[in-house]
This record gives sequence, C-alpha cells and structure tokens, in this order.
Amino acid sequence: MRRLLLLAALALVVRGAEPLILDETHESKVFGETRHYRIFLPPDYRTSGKRYPVIYWFHGWGERYNKPPSYEPARSYDQGEGVYGGDTIARFVSYHDVIVVKWDGYNPRRPGEDYARPYNVSPVETERQFPLYFPELVAHIDGH
Repeated sequence: MRRLLLLAALALVVRGAEPLILDETHESKVFGETRHYRIFLPPDYRTSGKRYPVIYWFHGWGERYNKPPSYEPARSYDQGEGVYGGDTIARFVSYHDVIVVKWDGYNPRRPGEDYARPYNVSPVETERQFPLYFPELVAHIDGH
C-alpha cells in the first residue's frame, strides 16, 4: 500500500512539472516576413520520445504571442499560479500531454504600423490573411 501511495504522489509531481516555453520565429512566405510564436511543450517533451497532439491558440484581435491581452493588462494566459486564477496555457500543458502553439496576432498593413488590426479567419483571398498563413505555420511546426 505504501508503495502504491508513493507512486501516486510521484506521478502527481511529475505531471505537475513546469512545461518548456519557447519563443520562436520562422520565415513566412505568405506574409513575406519573419513571424513569431510561443510554443508550450510538455515537461517531458525532450526525454519521452512520445508524439503529442498540437493545439493552436487563436487568441484574437491583434494580440501578441508574448504579452497579455492589451484590453486586460493584469490578465495573462501564459503565467503560472495566481494570475487569472491559475487557469493558464502553461498550467494546462503541465498537466496534459499536448503542445500548444500561440501565434502572433500582430498584423500591420505596413511595416512598423502600430494598429492592432485583427487577423481575418474567414476564407478570403487577399494579402496578409491568416487563413492563408495557418497551413504554413502548421507545416513549420510539424517539420520542427
């Protein structure tokens, strides 16, 4: 019985370990520029040899991959306990066998523009549209 309790406690410690959080870039042919994203990897990603499902976080209106939403500066999806009640991407990944990719929602019309233009997720065929970019990002993530 003691051995079973010890194994259960150890499993909780391992499952609650901190995920690996990386800020990465890739060259986008769709946007013709370097695009940024944050990737949350399970704690055992480098040693497990397992394959993980990938969740793509479409966070909305021009939000950045590495900052809390501009309309709620105290709220952060990326932080640990204490912020937003602990209901965060990092916490989720630490307890589930998944990878989460948070793309950069910044989509200026011209380089250096500071307008938080939303990305368009409808099936349109114009420049700087995320329906055209999403397959490119998925291919990049799957390839790396």
